[in-house]
Amino acid sequence: MQTILLAAEDRLDTGFLARLAEHRTPMAQVEAVHDGYTAVDWLHQHSCTLAVVAQELPGLSGLEVIRRVRRSNIPTPIVLLCEQANRTLALRARASGAQEVLVKPLIRPGVEAVLSWFVPAPDGPPGGITPGNTA
Repeated sequence: MQTILLAAEDRLDTGFLARLAEHRTPMAQVEAVHDGYTAVDWLHQHSCTLAVVAQELPGLSGLEVIRRVRRSNIPTPIVLLCEQANRTLALRARASGAQEVLVKPLIRPGVEAVLSWFVPAPDGPPGGITPGNTA
């Protein structure tokens, strides 16, 4: 079974992401946590297909969550969810160990593209789009 962790304080974000993930992969288990420390603890105790971690989290920032997870050699793909796009944050996210950055406001095509990169559809492999190659 595929499991997706959503770590965001905003419950609207986690609800929207959960609905899209469940639509893409109906058998996926979607877990939501709402602070950085819980996200780190959860990732230490469970394996998952993908983690989406908000930059703005109570307790620990999303970048710090990613750093701690990577220091523990947990290979889960992680996408950083942030309020606004900027090159500096994107570079810091990649240097911390994030595979991709997802920028709010969340729009369905963007979220579905990111899910397709990391969460195989139940009927086969992802649709051929890979991170960094969205054309």
